[in-house]
Amino acid sequence: MKIWKDVFTGDEMFSDTYKVKLVDDVMYEVYGKHVSRTLGDVQLDGANPSAEEADEGTDAATEAGVDIVLNHRLVETGFSDKKQFTTYLKDYMKKLVARLEEKSPDEVEVFKTNINKVMKDLLGRFKDLQFFTGESMDCEGLIAMLEYRDIDGDSVPILLCFKHGLEEENTQLQTAESDISQSEFFRECFETIQPVLNGVADIICLGLGNFHECVTARYQLAFIRCLRKQANFDVKVRLFDPVFNRAEVDTLRTLGEIVLHENLEGKYSAERKTLFFLPHCPKQIVNNLLWKNWDVHRLANVILLCNSFGTVVNNNPDRLLRHNAGYILRAVELYREVPLRNSFRFADIFNDTALHYLRDGAVNSPIDWDCTEEPSYEQDELELISKEVLSTSSSRTLKHLLSELRAIRSGEGAGAYSLATKYITEQYRRFETTEQQHCRAKEELQFTAETYRCYLESLRKLKELNESYRGKGERSIRDTADMVGFKLPHDPK
Repeated sequence: MKIWKDVFTGDEMFSDTYKVKLVDDVMYEVYGKHVSRTLGDVQLDGANPSAEEADEGTDAATEAGVDIVLNHRLVETGFSDKKQFTTYLKDYMKKLVARLEEKSPDEVEVFKTNINKVMKDLLGRFKDLQFFTGESMDCEGLIAMLEYRDIDGDSVPILLCFKHGLEEENTQLQTAESDISQSEFFRECFETIQPVLNGVADIICLGLGNFHECVTARYQLAFIRCLRKQANFDVKVRLFDPVFNRAEVDTLRTLGEIVLHENLEGKYSAERKTLFFLPHCPKQIVNNLLWKNWDVHRLANVILLCNSFGTVVNNNPDRLLRHNAGYILRAVELYREVPLRNSFRFADIFNDTALHYLRDGAVNSPIDWDCTEEPSYEQDELELISKEVLSTSSSRTLKHLLSELRAIRSGEGAGAYSLATKYITEQYRRFETTEQQHCRAKEELQFTAETYRCYLESLRKLKELNESYRGKGERSIRDTADMVGFKLPHDPK
C-alpha cells in the first residue's frame, strides 16, 4: 500500500485504496464515495439501518460522509472569500517552490508553468469547493479541496491535493526493508561486502524492474537501501531501468534517490570508487560496463554485485562469449568473485548473486589492456533494452514483457529464459521493420505479447502468494484450487 502524507505536517491525506489520478503532473485527483458507518462497519448508501436488528435500549453510533475524509480523519475548514483563498495559494506555492529548489531544482520551471493554470481553474470554481486540513488541523500545511462531479449519472466526491505538497510512503517497501535488515542473509552479506566498501563514493543500480508490482524487484531495492544504511554511506542511490513507470520514478525521488534518464546501456565510467548493483541484469549490461572502464585504474573503481561471472562463463561456450560477453570472459582472470550465500526466505531474489572486485596485482596480469573495441551485439542475441527501443506502444509492451521474463528467471530456467527472450525479440524486430506492410499483423502480435505478459505476471503473483502464505500443514494454492474446481493461470485445460 502507498500512503501520501503532507510534507509539512506529516498528516496522512489519502492512500492507493482509492482511484488516484495525476493531472498535469501537479494535482492528484482522489475518487471517493459516500459511506455510512455503524459501530465501525461500512454501510452502503440506501441501506435501511432501522431494518437491522439491534440490542434493545441502545443507540448505535453512526457517522456518514466521504470515505476519504472519514478514513484519514481530515478536518473541514474554509475561507471567508476568494481573496483569502488566493492569499493562501500564493503563500503555499512559495513554500512549495522553496522546497523544490532545495530538493528537486530541475522540476521548478515545469511546476511553475503547470501550477498557474491549475490555480486559475481552482479560483474560478471557488464556490463549488470544500476545504479540508489533515488530522493536525495545521493550516500551514496542505489544505485539500473537495468537489463533486457528475460521472455516469452519479455525483462523485473527488479530493484534490497538490502533488508537490505530498510525500509518498510505500508501506510494502518498508516491510521489505524490515525483512531484509533483520534477516541472517543480510547479516552474512554485509560481513562479506563490508571489507571492500571503504572509499565507495557512488552507488548505481541498473535493471531493477517494476518494484511497485514485482516482489523480487522490491526486495532488491530494499537490499541496496539497507546496505547503504548499514554502511553509513551519505550517498544517494542512482537508478536506471527503462521499464520504470512514472509512479515508480516519483516513489524513488520521494525516497531521496536519483533517477537517471539516459539509457547508456550500462556504459558508465567509474571515475571514482563505485558500487554497481545489477540484480539479474543481462550479461550485455555487465559487459558494456566493463568495456567502458577497461583500464586497470578505472576497473579498480568498479565493485560489482551481479550475477556470477563464473556462472556466465561456465554456462556458455567460449565462441559465444567472445562475441557477446568478451569483457566478462577476460574479467574472470582479473576479478575476485565471492558468492553471496542464497539463504533469504525467497530463493529466487538473490540467487546466483556474487560480489566482484579487482584482485591485488591485476595490473601485472597478462591481459590485453589495449584491446578495447566497443561491444556490438546481434539483434537476435540482445537481452538488454537498447536506446532505440524506447518509444512506441509496441516497444513498451516489449519492455514490460522482458521485465516479466527477467523477474521469473531462475538458475534452473535460464535456458528457457534465453530462448523465450530471443524469440520475442526476433518477432518484435521482424514486425518493427515491416510496420507499414504488416500493420494488422503487428497489432495482433502486440495483443498476443500483452496477453502473454499478463499471463507471466499472473504466474509470478501466484508464486509470490504461494511462497508468502504457505505454511507447514497448510494447503497450497494449487491444492485449494483443485478442491474448489478453480482454474489457475497455468491450468492446461
